[in-house]
Amino acid sequence: MTTYYVDGVSGSDANDGLSVGTAWQTIQKVFNEVGVTLTTHDDVRIMATADYDLAGTGLNSSTNFLGAIVGANAAGVVDGTRAKITTTVAQQSLLEISSSLTAFAYLDFDGNSLTTHALSAATVNCRNFWFHCLFHDAIQAGSYQGYAGGQCRHRFLRCEFFNNGADGVYGRGATIIECEIHDNVDAGIFGNQSDAVHVGNRIYANGIGLEGLSSAEGIFFGNTIDDCDVGLELNYNSGSYAGGNQITNCGTSIKNLGTLNYLYHFSDNLHGNTGRSSLGAELSFLETAVDPAYNDPSTRDYDYSTAAAADALAPFTLYVGAGTYLLATGGGGSPRTGFGRAVRL
Repeated sequence: MTTYYVDGVSGSDANDGLSVGTAWQTIQKVFNEVGVTLTTHDDVRIMATADYDLAGTGLNSSTNFLGAIVGANAAGVVDGTRAKITTTVAQQSLLEISSSLTAFAYLDFDGNSLTTHALSAATVNCRNFWFHCLFHDAIQAGSYQGYAGGQCRHRFLRCEFFNNGADGVYGRGATIIECEIHDNVDAGIFGNQSDAVHVGNRIYANGIGLEGLSSAEGIFFGNTIDDCDVGLELNYNSGSYAGGNQITNCGTSIKNLGTLNYLYHFSDNLHGNTGRSSLGAELSFLETAVDPAYNDPSTRDYDYSTAAAADALAPFTLYVGAGTYLLATGGGGSPRTGFGRAVRL
């Protein structure tokens, strides 16, 4: 294992990068050296000697690097000091990543209200690891993993997402654990598609605290959500599990939007949540208004016959616990909402 250094003030990309005195100067030099100078288990220390201003030229990581890129203090020591990466010129993102396996730590991605996203993924299966990083002040998302066609699967541990113009983190299959997510205009976490894991996060002062969309088999557990318009919103989720979340001071604690396709999963995906909000829960479905006796998989008709026909659906909304303290959600009952009891204060 070899350690390399980057010093934005005194370094030079013509140096060998092997010491503080012979550090490289730019972060793009680091990515250019992956697979050339940098090999498996090497680590790079980005020294916080000054802000790294990309000036409109975003970083690009396209080659897998099984190593670490870590912020360090001005002496090159890793002590929790974050190196800031920012821009003074409008650009799409500070870092666009299409590689995997790298561990990033103690980096501050400051969009400076000039980048669309602080971090973005350019392909699927970018299985990188992010520890103690900041993602903030982007025009849209702090971290955007919206590449169509599959999941990106970043892993975030104890990071912070804040002051973004849309979502704190827009993730496809992301794992987000013990992060602080606040003051984002839309959702703190917007989870899209399958296998999302959001556990033990502190989420507050967002439009929606945690929003799951089409997240088959997602897990949203043990989060604290406070001071949002909606605490937890699950949209068309199939087989997801939301439990042990504490939701306080929100306009609505829990909001479910779904169709007949997923109605029968709701008793399985909301357990043990507590909340003190103006409205305990709002559940919106499309219920069956006309139900011909025919099983048509394309329309999820659950009856069986041999004659082709389609169900007619009508909107149906159930409100639970208006003006109450929602103690806990649990399965059972009909309709199968997954809610237990609420008591009036």
